[in-house]
This record gives sequence, structure tokens and C-alpha cells, in this order.
Amino acid sequence: MAMGRIHSWESMGLVDGPGIRTVIFLQGCRLRCRYCHNPDTWELCGGGTLESPEETVNRLMRFKPYYGADGGVTFSGGEPLLQKEFLTEVLALCKSRGIHTCLDTAGVGCGGYGEILKNTDLVLLDVQLGSVNGITLCARIRETSEVPVIFLTGRSSAMDELECLTRGGDDFIAKPYQAPVLLAHIRAVLRRSKPKKQEKEQLCCQGVRLFVPEACLEYRGQRVDLTRNELKILYYLFRHPGEIVSRGDLTEYLWDQDVFIDDNALSVHMTRIRNKLSALGVDHMIKTKRGMGYQV
Repeated sequence: MAMGRIHSWESMGLVDGPGIRTVIFLQGCRLRCRYCHNPDTWELCGGGTLESPEETVNRLMRFKPYYGADGGVTFSGGEPLLQKEFLTEVLALCKSRGIHTCLDTAGVGCGGYGEILKNTDLVLLDVQLGSVNGITLCARIRETSEVPVIFLTGRSSAMDELECLTRGGDDFIAKPYQAPVLLAHIRAVLRRSKPKKQEKEQLCCQGVRLFVPEACLEYRGQRVDLTRNELKILYYLFRHPGEIVSRGDLTEYLWDQDVFIDDNALSVHMTRIRNKLSALGVDHMIKTKRGMGYQV
């Protein structure tokens, strides 16, 4: 078992990947950037706190209910790739527990990242000025993996952007950037890279069955019909049982399904859905988590 040297944790991060995230900063970095925000992460040996992969993931599981449909964990630093063995094990455990993973790296590690990439859902490749390691890493990634890669860089010329994209990047964002713009780019890349899944014909949650082709709900032999929009909302909630689904995530999903509603219209639909569940004798199935979203 590889032990990891953790510099610090940040809970409820909102700008280090999609959704609500836990950000884990690992010790160790070779770059020594002049304007580094975390110079105390440079030293690999002696700094931070030692943790096993199991300890790290068990701690992450406490935050999982808050991640919703798109959140998860981002490994940053320092340079997380310097702790390859620990990262390999902890990412595999995250994958087995259904936690979305993001790697924030400058590509300056020890090489041999195949096993790491198998369990990574998104790479934020921070290409430093004067360094081509990130671009080289992206080209190597593309030899074996289709994981989405977004370049974040201080370089801003057309040739820089062209090089990053032709070497395998899915998007290019020059610094400085606004956090909402970065998040919008991330969502767009993940949306394009997500394989189209065929909708299941039937889903069940808390004894209530959702029949997709018939657009209806069934509970203890009783049925109630659904509108197209109600069906889409319930389908998304039933696909994420036990998770808190934010109103933003739900609205974005509906727009992807060509259901164009605003925040007020979503509230109206939720009220109608609850009324139909109540008619079946099912009350309080959809819980409102104030300030966070909905949960079934």
C-alpha cells in the first residue's frame, strides 16, 4: 500500500472542476514557479500529513452526498503526479465508489501514467510558461486514453492554442480567466465527451416505478400519467437516487434534452410532480435540500 503525503484539503470547492468538489492538495513540485500560490507544497519529503488511499477515500465518502450529479474530487498540488503510486491506488478506489475524479496537473511527474488515466474523468493541464511538459504529456495521453483534457495556460498566442489543440487537447483557456467561464468550458467539454446512453425503459426508486416508454408512474398497482417535462425530470432524479441534484444540474440536463425551462418553470413542474406522487399515496419522496437541490 502506497502512503500519500497530503498538504491540505478544501471542501465545497466550486472552481476546480464541475459541480461541488473536494480539492486535495498533494505535496511535491519540481517547477518552483516564481508566483506560486502554494510554495509550501514544493517539498515532497517531510511536509504534509501521511494518509493511506483507504483513509483518503473513506473521508471523501462523507462529502459524497453533497457532490450531486457532477461533483467529486480534484487532486491538485504541488504536482500530484509526483506521488504516482498513491494517486493510482486512490483513483481506483474513487472509481469503485462512484466518485468523479479530476486531475489538476502541470504534467511534471515521474512518467508511466496509464493506470492513473484509467480512473481519471477529467484532466486540467496547467501548462506553465517556459515548460513544454504538459503538452508532451497530452500527446502521450492521447496514445492510450480519450480522457477529456483542458489546457489552462499563461500562453495566449494563436500558435500556443493551435499547438495545445493539435497535440490532443479538448479545449484551451488562457490565463487570467473568470471562474464562471472556466466552469462553462468544463461543462461543455464533458457534455461533448459523454457517450450517449440509451434510456432504460423502467426505473424504480423507493417502490415507485417509472415507465419511460409509457410516460407514467406506478405504485402498488396504481398509475398516473406524466407530461414530457415531468418524465424527463423524474428520469434524471431516479438515475441519481440518494444524491443531491442541484437545480442548475437539473436545468442543464433538461436543456441538453431540448427541454428549455427556466428556474420558475422548474418549480412549477416539481409541484405538479409532487401532487401526482401524492395522488398515488407517496408523500415526501422528493426532498428539497435548501440551498442545494433535490433528493430522492
